Amino acid sequence: MVHISKNFTKFALAGVAAFGAMTAANDVGAQATTAHPIQFELGKCYEKNAAFDAMEIQGQAPLIYALRSIPSQPKNTFTTNADLSSGMQFEETPTQLCIKAKYRNIRLNNTDTPIPNFVPIAPANSEFNQWLQSERERADIKVIFAAVALAEDANGVERPAAKIVITQGRGDQNVTNRGTIIMGLNDGRAARLANVNNITPDDNFKALADYQSRSSIVLASNQQPK
Repeated sequence: MVHISKNFTKFALAGVAAFGAMTAANDVGAQATTAHPIQFELGKCYEKNAAFDAMEIQGQAPLIYALRSIPSQPKNTFTTNADLSSGMQFEETPTQLCIKAKYRNIRLNNTDTPIPNFVPIAPANSEFNQWLQSERERADIKVIFAAVALAEDANGVERPAAKIVITQGRGDQNVTNRGTIIMGLNDGRAARLANVNNITPDDNFKALADYQSRSSIVLASNQQPK
Protein backbone atom coordinates (compact mmCIF):
# COMPACT_ATOMS: atom_id res chain seq x y z
CA MET A 1 0.00 0.00 0.00
CA VAL A 2 1.17 3.54 -0.64
CA HIS A 3 1.79 5.67 2.42
CA ILE A 4 0.86 9.35 2.12
CA SER A 5 1.80 12.16 4.43
CA LYS A 6 -1.03 14.13 5.98
CA ASN A 7 1.02 17.34 6.03
CA PHE A 8 -0.69 19.67 3.58
CA THR A 9 1.85 22.46 3.74
CA LYS A 10 4.91 20.24 3.44
CA PHE A 11 3.40 17.34 1.57
CA ALA A 12 5.93 14.81 0.30
CA LEU A 13 5.51 11.33 -1.06
CA ALA A 14 6.68 8.87 1.55
CA GLY A 15 6.88 6.02 -0.97
CA VAL A 16 5.65 2.45 -0.74
CA ALA A 17 5.26 1.25 2.83
CA ALA A 18 3.77 -1.69 4.68
CA PHE A 19 0.01 -2.06 4.98
CA GLY A 20 0.31 -1.49 8.71
CA ALA A 21 1.71 1.98 8.16
CA MET A 22 -1.26 2.87 6.00
CA THR A 23 -3.67 1.51 8.57
CA ALA A 24 -1.99 3.63 11.22
CA ALA A 25 -2.48 6.71 9.06
CA ASN A 26 -6.19 5.94 8.78
CA ASP A 27 -6.43 5.38 12.53
CA VAL A 28 -5.13 8.91 13.09
CA GLY A 29 -7.77 10.25 10.73
CA ALA A 30 -10.48 8.37 12.63
CA GLN A 31 -9.62 10.43 15.73
CA ALA A 32 -10.24 13.70 13.88
CA THR A 33 -13.64 14.44 15.42
CA THR A 34 -12.10 14.54 18.88
CA ALA A 35 -8.82 16.16 17.88
CA HIS A 36 -10.28 18.79 15.54
CA PRO A 37 -13.94 19.87 15.67
CA ILE A 38 -14.19 21.03 12.03
CA GLN A 39 -16.67 18.89 10.13
CA PHE A 40 -16.40 20.12 6.57
CA GLU A 41 -19.74 20.91 4.93
CA LEU A 42 -20.53 21.47 1.27
CA GLY A 43 -20.68 25.11 0.26
CA LYS A 44 -19.13 26.43 3.46
CA CYS A 45 -15.84 28.29 3.93
CA TYR A 46 -13.33 27.92 6.75
CA GLU A 47 -10.33 29.84 8.03
CA LYS A 48 -7.42 28.59 5.95
CA ASN A 49 -4.88 27.56 8.59
CA ALA A 50 -7.47 25.85 10.78
CA ALA A 51 -8.87 24.02 7.75
CA PHE A 52 -5.44 22.78 6.66
CA ASP A 53 -4.76 21.53 10.20
CA ALA A 54 -8.10 19.72 10.30
CA MET A 55 -7.53 18.09 6.91
CA GLU A 56 -4.11 16.84 7.96
CA ILE A 57 -5.53 15.34 11.15
CA GLN A 58 -8.40 13.76 9.21
CA GLY A 59 -5.96 12.03 6.89
CA GLN A 60 -6.64 14.11 3.77
CA ALA A 61 -3.77 14.86 1.42
CA PRO A 62 -3.46 16.75 -1.90
CA LEU A 63 -4.10 14.81 -5.08
CA ILE A 64 -4.65 17.28 -7.96
CA TYR A 65 -4.29 21.07 -8.26
CA ALA A 66 -5.87 23.35 -10.86
CA LEU A 67 -6.66 27.03 -11.39
CA ARG A 68 -10.24 27.97 -12.18
CA SER A 69 -10.44 29.74 -15.54
CA ILE A 70 -11.68 33.12 -14.40
CA PRO A 71 -9.63 36.34 -14.13
CA SER A 72 -8.66 35.80 -10.48
CA GLN A 73 -7.70 32.15 -11.19
CA PRO A 74 -8.44 30.78 -7.71
CA LYS A 75 -6.56 27.60 -6.85
CA ASN A 76 -8.63 24.43 -6.53
CA THR A 77 -7.31 21.33 -4.80
CA PHE A 78 -8.73 17.81 -4.90
CA THR A 79 -7.82 15.66 -1.91
CA THR A 80 -7.94 12.01 -0.95
CA ASN A 81 -7.54 9.90 2.12
CA ALA A 82 -5.10 6.99 2.29
CA ASP A 83 -7.29 4.36 0.65
CA LEU A 84 -8.97 6.59 -1.97
CA SER A 85 -12.36 6.10 -0.33
CA SER A 86 -13.14 9.78 0.31
CA GLY A 87 -11.97 13.29 -0.40
CA MET A 88 -13.06 16.82 -1.21
CA GLN A 89 -12.51 19.70 -3.60
CA PHE A 90 -11.78 23.07 -2.07
CA GLU A 91 -11.08 26.51 -3.51
CA GLU A 92 -8.72 28.95 -1.84
CA THR A 93 -9.21 32.62 -1.13
CA PRO A 94 -6.47 34.65 0.59
CA THR A 95 -7.85 33.71 4.00
CA GLN A 96 -10.30 30.83 3.52
CA LEU A 97 -10.88 27.39 2.05
CA CYS A 98 -14.31 26.88 0.53
CA ILE A 99 -15.66 23.35 0.06
CA LYS A 100 -16.87 22.90 -3.51
CA ALA A 101 -17.43 19.13 -3.56
CA LYS A 102 -17.20 16.05 -1.39
CA TYR A 103 -16.88 12.61 -2.90
CA ARG A 104 -16.27 8.89 -2.36
CA ASN A 105 -14.84 5.94 -4.28
CA ILE A 106 -12.04 7.78 -6.07
CA ARG A 107 -10.70 6.31 -9.32
CA LEU A 108 -7.52 7.60 -10.96
CA ASN A 109 -6.26 7.24 -14.50
CA ASN A 110 -2.52 7.45 -15.10
CA THR A 111 -2.63 5.42 -18.32
CA ASP A 112 -2.97 6.40 -21.97
CA THR A 113 -6.63 5.34 -21.98
CA PRO A 114 -8.60 8.57 -22.57
CA ILE A 115 -11.93 7.45 -21.09
CA PRO A 116 -11.58 4.39 -18.83
CA ASN A 117 -14.56 2.06 -18.53
CA PHE A 118 -15.33 3.31 -15.01
CA VAL A 119 -16.17 6.80 -16.32
CA PRO A 120 -19.29 6.55 -18.60
CA ILE A 121 -22.72 6.49 -17.00
CA ALA A 122 -26.04 5.01 -18.06
CA PRO A 123 -27.63 5.30 -20.52
CA ALA A 124 -24.93 4.78 -23.14
CA ASN A 125 -26.16 7.77 -25.16
CA SER A 126 -26.38 10.07 -22.13
CA GLU A 127 -25.55 13.74 -22.51
CA PHE A 128 -22.57 13.21 -20.19
CA ASN A 129 -21.10 10.41 -22.32
CA GLN A 130 -21.67 12.34 -25.52
CA TRP A 131 -19.94 15.40 -24.07
CA LEU A 132 -16.89 13.31 -23.14
CA GLN A 133 -16.68 11.90 -26.66
CA SER A 134 -16.98 15.32 -28.27
CA GLU A 135 -14.24 16.70 -26.02
CA ARG A 136 -12.06 13.74 -26.86
CA GLU A 137 -12.37 14.64 -30.53
CA ARG A 138 -11.89 18.37 -29.94
CA ALA A 139 -9.04 18.42 -27.42
CA ASP A 140 -7.85 14.82 -27.10
CA ILE A 141 -8.97 14.85 -23.47
CA LYS A 142 -8.17 12.23 -20.91
CA VAL A 143 -10.22 11.69 -17.77
CA ILE A 144 -7.66 11.63 -14.95
CA PHE A 145 -10.05 11.53 -11.97
CA ALA A 146 -13.52 10.18 -11.27
CA ALA A 147 -15.47 9.81 -8.04
CA VAL A 148 -19.00 9.61 -6.65
CA ALA A 149 -20.05 13.13 -5.66
CA LEU A 150 -22.21 13.67 -2.60
CA ALA A 151 -25.13 16.00 -2.01
CA GLU A 152 -27.27 16.63 1.05
CA ASP A 153 -30.83 15.35 1.07
CA ALA A 154 -33.77 17.14 2.70
CA ASN A 155 -32.62 15.87 6.11
CA GLY A 156 -29.05 17.09 5.68
CA VAL A 157 -27.67 13.58 5.10
CA GLU A 158 -24.94 13.27 2.47
CA ARG A 159 -25.87 10.79 -0.25
CA PRO A 160 -24.39 9.78 -3.63
CA ALA A 161 -25.72 12.17 -6.25
CA ALA A 162 -23.54 12.15 -9.38
CA LYS A 163 -20.22 11.21 -10.91
CA ILE A 164 -17.61 13.97 -10.78
CA VAL A 165 -14.67 13.86 -13.20
CA ILE A 166 -11.69 15.98 -14.17
CA THR A 167 -10.68 16.04 -17.83
CA GLN A 168 -7.26 17.12 -19.07
CA GLY A 169 -6.62 18.19 -22.66
CA ARG A 170 -3.64 16.80 -24.56
CA GLY A 171 -4.24 17.95 -28.13
CA ASP A 172 -1.93 20.95 -28.57
CA GLN A 173 -0.56 23.99 -26.75
CA ASN A 174 -4.02 25.56 -26.67
CA VAL A 175 -5.60 22.75 -24.68
CA THR A 176 -2.77 20.90 -22.92
CA ASN A 177 -3.22 20.97 -19.13
CA ARG A 178 -6.54 22.69 -19.54
CA GLY A 179 -9.72 20.86 -18.76
CA THR A 180 -13.09 20.74 -17.12
CA ILE A 181 -14.59 19.69 -13.82
CA ILE A 182 -17.91 18.15 -14.78
CA MET A 183 -20.60 15.97 -13.24
CA GLY A 184 -22.63 13.19 -14.80
CA LEU A 185 -26.00 13.35 -13.08
CA ASN A 186 -28.06 10.29 -12.26
CA ASP A 187 -30.45 11.07 -15.13
CA GLY A 188 -27.57 11.16 -17.63
CA ARG A 189 -27.29 14.93 -17.96
CA ALA A 190 -23.94 16.73 -17.87
CA ALA A 191 -23.40 19.57 -15.39
CA ARG A 192 -20.22 21.49 -16.08
CA LEU A 193 -18.87 22.92 -12.82
CA ALA A 194 -15.80 24.82 -13.98
CA ASN A 195 -13.20 25.16 -16.68
CA VAL A 196 -9.68 24.90 -15.27
CA ASN A 197 -6.09 25.36 -16.36
CA ASN A 198 -2.63 24.49 -15.03
CA ILE A 199 -3.87 21.04 -14.03
CA THR A 200 -1.09 19.57 -11.89
CA PRO A 201 -1.27 16.12 -10.30
CA ASP A 202 0.55 15.96 -6.98
CA ASP A 203 3.42 13.45 -6.66
CA ASN A 204 1.05 11.20 -4.81
CA PHE A 205 -1.35 11.00 -7.72
CA LYS A 206 0.99 8.72 -9.69
CA ALA A 207 1.80 6.53 -6.70
CA LEU A 208 -1.86 6.03 -5.81
CA ALA A 209 -2.91 5.58 -9.44
CA ASP A 210 -0.22 2.96 -9.96
CA TYR A 211 -1.20 1.20 -6.74
CA GLN A 212 -4.87 1.24 -7.74
CA SER A 213 -3.99 -0.13 -11.18
CA ARG A 214 -1.88 -2.94 -9.72
CA SER A 215 -4.64 -3.82 -7.27
CA SER A 216 -7.16 -4.05 -10.12
CA ILE A 217 -4.84 -6.34 -12.07
CA VAL A 218 -4.40 -8.61 -9.05
CA LEU A 219 -8.16 -8.77 -8.46
CA ALA A 220 -8.79 -9.59 -12.11
CA SER A 221 -6.15 -12.31 -12.18
CA ASN A 222 -7.63 -13.91 -9.07
CA GLN A 223 -11.08 -14.30 -10.62
CA GLN A 224 -12.04 -17.82 -11.53
CA PRO A 225 -12.79 -18.56 -15.21
CA LYS A 226 -16.50 -18.85 -15.94
